[in-house]
Amino acid sequence: MKAIICKKSGPSNVMELVDLPVPEPGPGQVRLRVESASVNFSDIMQRRGSVYPFDTAWPYRPGSEVAGVVDALGDDVDSLAVGTRVVALVGGTGNTGYSQYCLADAHSTVPLPQSISADDGCGLMVAGVTAALLIRTLKPGQTVFIESAAGGVGTYAIQLAKRRGAASIYGGTTNASKQSTIAALGAVPVLQSGRWAHDVRGIDLYLSMRGGSLDDALSCLAPGGECVVYGTASGVPTLSPSSLVALLARPALNQSLRAFNLGVALQTTPHLAHEALGELFEGLATGTVAFPETHIYPLMDAPKAHDDLENGVLAGKAVLRPWD
Repeated sequence: MKAIICKKSGPSNVMELVDLPVPEPGPGQVRLRVESASVNFSDIMQRRGSVYPFDTAWPYRPGSEVAGVVDALGDDVDSLAVGTRVVALVGGTGNTGYSQYCLADAHSTVPLPQSISADDGCGLMVAGVTAALLIRTLKPGQTVFIESAAGGVGTYAIQLAKRRGAASIYGGTTNASKQSTIAALGAVPVLQSGRWAHDVRGIDLYLSMRGGSLDDALSCLAPGGECVVYGTASGVPTLSPSSLVALLARPALNQSLRAFNLGVALQTTPHLAHEALGELFEGLATGTVAFPETHIYPLMDAPKAHDDLENGVLAGKAVLRPWD
């Protein structure tokens, strides 16, 4: 089978298209014939050897989520049948998806409705479920700020915030060309030019995927507001001593700072992940949620997909087709 492999960390050109044996499923696993593989920023971080919840093991095979067809069953799998269209999280540390075949744990594999294409469905498990779990604490009438709002998670988060009755939705971007995309989704676009807090205040829920200094994010919060950090695209999150004092003591406005990790959420609260998928499927069926714009690349062009995503060229999702 064809697959992408990185033998060392570095820029996108460390990714190589190689031939590998087709894997055999072990107990509790299924083998998938991959139709579409989602490209996530976490793939880029692991390829670069950046700080990530899991240390990257070399050689590294990127790809954490796919859509495809169940091709073979391991022992003790009775919840799925060969031939079932599914979406799945693959690899114990978010890897192996950039390939024509891959393995997934049966409990991380969900049947995909016939009405949803593989290209659209392959982003539901990471971008869609992450957005739904981040937004679930939002109450009607509250205000939300979403960093990188034109990306996969941001696109879903804006639409789910609207479904939940948010009073105001602000979508941040560092790319002026993406402001129209954010506005079309129903959010007020905010172009980062120094600090967000120059433009927005009184935020009840702030979703941060960039990491780095959180001082500005906290200064945007309303009393009782919450900042949720779910990514580290700009580095490990930091907080100045003065901001820490303000958060915890002076003036201590009942604000909170929380971290979110999808893998941990799936392990500790799987029922919430299933509820999130149900909300997404309902929204897609009723037209209140739409898929992000999808950009298709053949597997051999995985380096270009990484470059386009890393350089902020894309609005929406990048998807690899392993058989093109």
